[in-house]
Amino acid sequence: MENFELEDAVKEVMDGILPKKSRKIYEAQYDTFVKWCCQRKLENVNEDVLLVFFAEKSKTLSSSTLWAHYSMLKTMLNVKRNIGVALIFGVAGACRGKELHELTISDVTDMDHALLVNVRNTKK
Repeated sequence: MENFELEDAVKEVMDGILPKKSRKIYEAQYDTFVKWCCQRKLENVNEDVLLVFFAEKSKTLSSSTLWAHYSMLKTMLNVKRNIGVALIFGVAGACRGKELHELTISDVTDMDHALLVNVRNTKK
């Protein structure tokens, strides 16, 4: 297989990862993040950058909206930059340390447009 054929095949697979109906919304979330990074002259994306980005967004958005934005951005970073993103539950989910410690993989369900997280034994 020639290099250009391989690149086309990879692009086709990666394009298939994004839901067709919401592709523009995913791309808009990614563009917002890229512009935010450019304004701050940030070239590398890491967990600290994402933490600050979502901390700023948390001032004006509900936690459910933050989760949706996080899920879309996580997917786009995987597609566009091949970056695997660690979950940032502390800020986006407003979880306590004990709640974070008790989370397991089975507590997280990917709903395509958002992540559904079951936080057990929350403090009342």
